[in-house]
Amino acid sequence: MVDVKQAVKSAESYARELFGDADLRHLRFEEVALSDDGRRWNVTLGWVEPAVMQPGIVLNGSIQKLPRVYKLFESRRGERADPRDEDPGCRMMPAAASARSPR
Repeated sequence: MVDVKQAVKSAESYARELFGDADLRHLRFEEVALSDDGRRWNVTLGWVEPAVMQPGIVLNGSIQKLPRVYKLFESRRGERADPRDEDPGCRMMPAAASARSPR
């Protein structure tokens, strides 16, 4: 059985494979939830993406936060086909599922 820590680690690893380390600045785990059927972990990761980074804006003496990109990853919770397989199976969800902020 894949536990929540393994699911988060798998999502982070998969994101780095898809986007490359250089594009994932300030990668951060945002939230995790078990799917309604209990078969998958839904892991939300967030990072500052260079394509959407804007110069720091100073308003009233304080620097505004850089925009973050949020993506939802799904990791299966069941047994692995091969116990030596370190990847429990992960995929990135469609953009509509990823677009919402976890907070």
